[in-house]
Formats: sequence, C-alpha cells, structure tokens
Amino acid sequence: MQYGIKSVSMDDLSSKLGISKKTLYQVVDNKEDLVMKVIENHIDMQNQEMEKILEGKHNAIQEMLMFARYIIDLLKNLRPGVTYDLQKYYPSAWKKIESLHKHTIDKIIATNIKKGVKEGVYRKNLNPDIISKLYVAQALQISDESLFPLKKYKMESLIREFIAYHFYGIASPAGYDKIKAIKKI
Repeated sequence: MQYGIKSVSMDDLSSKLGISKKTLYQVVDNKEDLVMKVIENHIDMQNQEMEKILEGKHNAIQEMLMFARYIIDLLKNLRPGVTYDLQKYYPSAWKKIESLHKHTIDKIIATNIKKGVKEGVYRKNLNPDIISKLYVAQALQISDESLFPLKKYKMESLIREFIAYHFYGIASPAGYDKIKAIKKI
C-alpha cells in the first residue's frame, strides 16, 4: 500500500520481515502467489467487516453511510500505483477484486435498496437490481486512474461525492430529510 506492488521485491519483503528469501518461498510459490494471498485475505477481512455492518440494527441510510465510511478508511492510504500494478501485472488478483464488487457489493446494495424502500427513505419506484449494478459499475470507475488520477483527486473525496450522488438519486422526500440531518457524508 505504501510503495506499490511492482516496486517491492521479494528481497525487500524477506528483509523487512527478518526472514530469508528461502523461508519466504516456503510459504508462497512466487510474488504472484503472494499478491493473490494478500488479496484473498483482504477480501475475507472486507467481507467480515461488511457482515458486521449488516448485522447491526441500522436504517438503510445509516447502513450505507457505514459502508462508505468503512471504504473511505480502507482506501485512505491507497497509493496511486497499487491499483495500476494490480491491473497491469496481477490481472488475476484484480479480477478477484472486481468479482467482489460485482457479486458481494451488488448483493449488499440491492438488499440495502429494498430495505430503504421498505423504510420509506428511498423512492418506491426503484429497481434494486438495476440500481445495485449501476452502483457497482460507478464504484469500479472511481478506481480508473485515467478518469480519476489520484494525483489530482483524493480517494476520500471521490467516495464522498459518489455516495452523495447515490443517495440523492435514490432518496424519497423522507430520505432527503434524513440525509440533510447528517452533517457529513
């Protein structure tokens, strides 16, 4: 996260860990295997955190804000080169991240939309399947360096604008009132 993936060698890693390179290779086959294991661990941790949020007794707007804040905290320290390195040099690891977004996040957002419609804070005429897929597609676009170079845009600002855009697009009049009562998205 600090230096990018491509620029850190297995020598760097073994040295930083205080182990020999041979010992490192007893745990992983190569750097690609290491990257994949790190991504899989990251996805598992992310899924556990999302489950904790879902288990809480929050209204749909609070729940969505908690997801957004979690993602903001997660991505605050993301360096611009990490996403690029994953996409270019470790496409199978990047596909796992995309899969998380396309399946897990899609399901969570669709469920949140149904919950919000039921609570009356989201518009009744929404199609949760379409809205959740639009949400996922837009979320993936945020990580596109050609659209949103992180040297120009802060990830936190991108996510805040994205969430506000999402909320105001799906909120009912009662939902607008709840959103306005929130000081900061």
